[in-house]
Amino acid sequence: MYSWCLVPKDASDEYKEAAYQAYTLAFAQAGTFEQDDLENWARVTRMAKSSAAKDLRFPYMMGLEAERDHDFPGPGHVVKPYVNDSNFRNLWTRWADYLLGEA
Repeated sequence: MYSWCLVPKDASDEYKEAAYQAYTLAFAQAGTFEQDDLENWARVTRMAKSSAAKDLRFPYMMGLEAERDHDFPGPGHVVKPYVNDSNFRNLWTRWADYLLGEA
C-alpha cells in the first residue's frame, strides 16, 4: 500500500511541516489509520459478499435527530455528539446526486 502527504506547492514551510506532522500521526506505521488496517478492510470487503451479510440491516441513523435541530451559522453541518453517521449520509447523498445528474 502506498500513501502520500500532498500539500500546495506554494504553501509556507510552516504549513508543510504541520501537514507532514499531522499526516505522520494519522498514516505512519504506528498511525491511527490505513496501513495497519489494510488487512481488516480487505476481510470486511470479502465478508460483505457473504450470504450472512445479505441479511444484515445497517440503520445509519446515529445523529439524525441532531442534524434537524442544529443552529450552526456556517456552511455544512456541525452535529453533537460528534461521533455519528452524518458524514456517511452526506457522502452517499452527494454520490446519489452525481449519479442522478443533480449535482
